[in-house]
Amino acid sequence: RSVYGVSNARNLLKIEASSNTKSGLIFEMDGFISNSNYLAKKTTMVLFINDRLVDCTALKRALEVVYAATLPKASKPFVYMSIRLPTEHVDVNMHPTKKEVSLLNQDFIIERIQSAVESKLRNSNDERTFQEQTVDPLPRSPSKMTNNLNVVTSSSGSKVQRVPDSKMVRTDTLDPAGRLHAFLQPKPQAQRETNLKLTDVRSSVRKRRNPRETADLTSVQQLIDGIDRNCHSGLLDIVRQCTYVGMADDVFALVQHNTNL
Repeated sequence: RSVYGVSNARNLLKIEASSNTKSGLIFEMDGFISNSNYLAKKTTMVLFINDRLVDCTALKRALEVVYAATLPKASKPFVYMSIRLPTEHVDVNMHPTKKEVSLLNQDFIIERIQSAVESKLRNSNDERTFQEQTVDPLPRSPSKMTNNLNVVTSSSGSKVQRVPDSKMVRTDTLDPAGRLHAFLQPKPQAQRETNLKLTDVRSSVRKRRNPRETADLTSVQQLIDGIDRNCHSGLLDIVRQCTYVGMADDVFALVQHNTNL
């Protein structure tokens, strides 16, 4: 409790395992392991062999495999173990610091410890606690609920839910929902008047530079009248009311007319 905290101590299980056979496979193990409610991103393993703090990579990996297979969330464990076995069964020449050790009959010992840990975890898995979000049982007042809804009152008096601007789909070039004017910042009145004056000046200059020629010849006027009579009304409406979308390829362009592309 004083070293690792009260929260870790609350989620620990006591574990014991031993083996005493005629063939000499003798060891005793006791310690504490974390239960299914313990949450950690990194494995914490404190291992004593014959009262000496050491590391055993094979045992650590084996315990991580047991936790990953037993617990659904595969949380990293906290393990404190003390193993006692004959001194001649411990090989300390695995690393120059003498901290990494290997054991005689290591596979057998690890298998017995794995079985004990797995059995302990399965028995404690029924006591898992889950955090759940509390729901306010009191209904919200109608006034607050109405304020949170985007509603628009129609001419008939009924309320219709307002569609967000990002969800609107343009179905017609004349539809205000499809225009960008609502998103443009209005210019000041003085600037608008200046722009109108500049537009009038440019228009008058353009007329002086490019005066419109009148069709003095009767044949030319007849040709214009024939074109006006024989033009396709539907195609003319498309050209007048269409909106340019973009280029489809090197030859064809895309335009939108009403709901058609």
